[in-house]
Formats: sequence, structure tokens, C-alpha cells
Amino acid sequence: MKSNQQRLIDLKHTMRNKIADMRKITDQMKAEGRGSFKDAKEEKRFNNLDDEIEKMQSEAEKLQRIVDSEARGAAFQAPAAPQGAKAPDDSAGFMDGNGVRSQTNLTGDKRYGDIVARTMIAMKSGNQVRDSFGAEVRDITASSGSAMIQNPSIQNSIIYSLMSNNPLVKCGASFFDTTNHAVFPKVQAYPSVTWMTPGAEVQASEPTIGAVKFDLKDIACLVRVDNNVLYDSTPDAASVIQETINRAINQALLEAAFAGTGTNGQPAGLDNMTGVQSLSHANGTIENYGPLIAGAKELMKKNVSLNDMSVILSPDVWEALTILKATDDQPLMKPLDLGKMAADERLYVTTAVKDNYGTDGDQSRIYMGDFSQLAFGLGGPFSLTLSERYSTHLQTGFLVHMRVDIQSYMADNFVIIKDITV
Repeated sequence: MKSNQQRLIDLKHTMRNKIADMRKITDQMKAEGRGSFKDAKEEKRFNNLDDEIEKMQSEAEKLQRIVDSEARGAAFQAPAAPQGAKAPDDSAGFMDGNGVRSQTNLTGDKRYGDIVARTMIAMKSGNQVRDSFGAEVRDITASSGSAMIQNPSIQNSIIYSLMSNNPLVKCGASFFDTTNHAVFPKVQAYPSVTWMTPGAEVQASEPTIGAVKFDLKDIACLVRVDNNVLYDSTPDAASVIQETINRAINQALLEAAFAGTGTNGQPAGLDNMTGVQSLSHANGTIENYGPLIAGAKELMKKNVSLNDMSVILSPDVWEALTILKATDDQPLMKPLDLGKMAADERLYVTTAVKDNYGTDGDQSRIYMGDFSQLAFGLGGPFSLTLSERYSTHLQTGFLVHMRVDIQSYMADNFVIIKDITV
């Protein structure tokens, strides 16, 4: 029985053949100087091909979603314990889940899911850029070793591709297309409400409306690809290249979201955002779930419900929490319904959380909060530049450039638990 990935590849191949048949009809019309079909038979064949391609495209989009879901499941599945070893207790639900939970309405056109990689291949081969269904993409000009992607639909698809692979989206963070210096209003203080008695005067009060301003920062990724992959590209080559780019950029975005300094071209992350709450774990090593309970309490004081809280931590802190035991050597009771957090994909373990804080470089942090209040603004145009500096290695370099900023709408909806010794 064929896998969903193979079914998708076969379906795309069939679609390319159908598109080629349609192109033959239009090419013949152009060659003969005709502005219409020569007869009803030719028109019927063209319309039938168009209907078949439309149905196949719908089926391909469904299959692509299934394949993406399977890929995310494989990527985030917790590793099995070595043979003969006891697997760590996961009743807390610290293992990663699958899928994407997004607070954004942004969607991606699957035709352009790997368009960055396909543009790279076209730049090297000199061919026209084509989408994943084989149709020409006339909005992208790949010439003189560079390409600009300015079509909003394609830009949104690039953002969607990144978003679908970013774990913070599972916790509610939003990705969206924006322009530099774009300003969004936010409520910084609410008006007061007064209970009235007859004859009393209502005291005037007004809400404080502030602004969130996105100042886009430059982020670039240099990708080296073997020339043989570019010359003899298989249907999977573009997907592999695109996944490599997504993984690298997403790791940089994650690291910036937590520890971005706001200097040296970086956006400010939660560590350096004004208004983010913080708690110091004075005991150093984790001995119980007290830090998580304390963090949750501070968030609840800001009216963040447990159902909206997410917890993000490093692998070392995850291990320390997972192996906690009571005095009778039994696993410690878990608070906050962490199993439900994991099921709702609001608990995530990532190496993007640093473990080298503190004077001795042996401290980590836990990030808790309502991540629907965190936003990634991405602005175009997205550019690609071909570099032949690796030609002696039979490789081609591609510089991928885009612009990003990270902002919080309500900074006090986050709390950082600091000074955790690992």
C-alpha cells in the first residue's frame, strides 16, 4: 500500500502531465494565430482537462495537509528509551504533541509551500520558476543570480510554511505579514467603573491606548546545496531544501523570542521586553513543582486563565521536572494538569531555551504565559541571492533574506522563572 507521500508525488506527476496537455492546446492556438478554439471537440478537451486539474489540486491540498501532519508527528515524537532502560515517567505530559494550534487566520497556498527552494533550483538551472504543480510562476523573476518574491500570496505562503513548523504557534503565537514601522493599538489600562447612588457624580476616566510598533530586523540564511541536487532535482529535492531553511530560520526565531537582546540587529525577546514578569528560583536546583505554581499564580493575578497558559522549557529542566519523586520514591504529583497542557500543545521542550545563564553558565529558565499575546511580524520582499563562492566544492550557495520583528501585546501576560541550576 502506497504511503500518503508517494500518493502525493504520483498525483502531482499526473497533474503536471495534464497541465502539459493544456499547454499544448494553447501553444498550438498561439502558433496558428487563433484567439479561440478551432472546434467544439478541442474546447471540450481543454475544459475537461481544466476540471480534472482543479479536482486534483483540491485532492493534492488535502493530501499535503495529511503529509505535513505526519511529518510534524515524526519530528516531534519523543525518542524511545534505550533497550533495557526504564522510560522516563511522562504522566505529566511533557512529551511533545503533534499538529498546529494557531491564533492567526493566515493560510498558505500549497502551490508555493516550497517556492524558495524551487526558485533556487530555477536560478541555478536557468529555467522558469514553477510551483509544486508544475505551473509557471510569473511573479518571480530569477535573473542575474538574484530573485525577489513580492507577490503577497506567495509571501503569505512562505510565512505559512514557517508558521506551520514553529512550535510557538502551537502555544498561540501569531505570524503575519506586515510593513516596517507598522503600528497596532493596544489597551494599556482599562477605564474604571463606579457603582452609583442617587445624586452622585460619575468620575471621568479614560482607557490608556498605547501602541505596538514593529521595527523589522534583517535575518539571513546561507544555504549550500550540491550542484547535482540542483541539476538533477527529484520531486523531493525542493521539499528537503525548504525544510532545511525552515528549520534553521525557525531555530533563530525561537532563540530570539526568548533571549533576543534588541541590539546587534536582533529583536528584543521575552528576556528583554519591558513589562514581562520574572521570578527568581532561589533554591537553584528544582526539587518540586513550586516554581511552576508560583509562575501560574502571577499570571492568574493578570487574569490569564490556566486554559490559556503555556510552559516552555529546556531539555535539562524537562528532565529535572520529570524525574521528581516524593519521599516514598514514587513520582511526585503533578500540578496545573500538565498532561492536559501537553494534549492541548501548550507545553514544549526546546533547545532554543538557553542553559548558560548565570555567572557560572549553568542556569536555565522556564517561560510561562499566554503566547497568543506574542506576535511575529514578517515583511517582504523576500530575496534570494546566488553565490558561486563554493564552486570549487561543486556546490552553490544561496543567501535567503527576510525581515522580522517580535512584539508582545500584553507583556505582563508572561512570566520568566530564572536562576534554575541545571
